[in-house]
Amino acid sequence: MFKYIRIASIILIVGMAVFFYVPFNLSPPDSTRVILDHDKKTYIAPPCFNQADATNFLEETTVAKLDELDYEANSSCTEEALTEKKTTLFHRVTGKSEFEW
Repeated sequence: MFKYIRIASIILIVGMAVFFYVPFNLSPPDSTRVILDHDKKTYIAPPCFNQADATNFLEETTVAKLDELDYEANSSCTEEALTEKKTTLFHRVTGKSEFEW
């Protein structure tokens, strides 16, 4: 009886450690918004828009559509905003995302 309780306790402790502390990489979801600047053939992450030297020929799209286009990141800010982020399962389950702008 105590053997099963000990095994269950160990599994529970390991599971909680993985859930709260073990990081994994999270890529931006395909639905993450970006802004296209068609004149310069670049894309801009929304948090970086005020810093960008954008023209008036803009369109909003998603990260999934970027694969179809041959556009470059507008700045290092945009590249940084769209890189993989380290997160834990706890933050993922609670809905906190680095890519929600």
